[in-house]
Amino acid sequence: MMNQRLVRMLGGIVVFFVLVFAAILIYDNHLHKRTDLNNPSLTSSYRDVGYYKIDPDTILTSLNNGAKNVFVPLQNKPQEEVANIPIRWTQTDILGITSALGESIWGDPMDLEDWSVYSITLEGSCDSPIGFDFANITYFKTVGETYTTRVIMIEPTIGVVTVGNGGTYSKPILQEWNSVDLLGSKISAYDALQITSEDVKSHFQFKNKCGVIMGTPENNNPKNWYLHVFGASDSVVYIVNLDTGSFTFQKVNK
Repeated sequence: MMNQRLVRMLGGIVVFFVLVFAAILIYDNHLHKRTDLNNPSLTSSYRDVGYYKIDPDTILTSLNNGAKNVFVPLQNKPQEEVANIPIRWTQTDILGITSALGESIWGDPMDLEDWSVYSITLEGSCDSPIGFDFANITYFKTVGETYTTRVIMIEPTIGVVTVGNGGTYSKPILQEWNSVDLLGSKISAYDALQITSEDVKSHFQFKNKCGVIMGTPENNNPKNWYLHVFGASDSVVYIVNLDTGSFTFQKVNK
């Protein structure tokens, strides 16, 4: 009799914890769906949005020289191109700009030991010289039981940086947000572009420029850079490991 009671009691405890675990998963999945609907990587998800004018031809030199007034507030976002030279920035260049911007606007250099990267998307060229001419980086940090987020979008061809600030998202209990380890990974986005550019040129003959979009999956424990190549007869995706630099590629027929 005692054994039967013990078995029933243990069974009840197991059922209880299974139900609690299931409830937590349902709650976490609900939060992730809300995050997808109010994507922190989109400036349209923020109430606090600002525009800042930059000079893409001189900003890197100005920052290296310690200049402070390189981000000029704008009321509206212009659309006409202002860059006089092709923009071929590296990941280091882009992170330097976001750090200087954060220091200028919020007094916060967006240190990657303090902030985590939710997602990063870069656009550019695999022609010589290679590099990037667009960046969208979403940052987050844990504040109590919530995540607070910022997104910074750099568009040097039109000389504008757009920022979204003050996003808040409830923190899941088990399925917490993952981050892109830009500090710990051995292969930067620029490294990945260098590694793949020769392979791209050896496989494909481009009639127009060799354009790429590179990024990591949002909140998906990213271990690879995903580089989408445009200008070929097929849409090509290179998958480059963040630690080893080894890569594979997949062709997706248009």
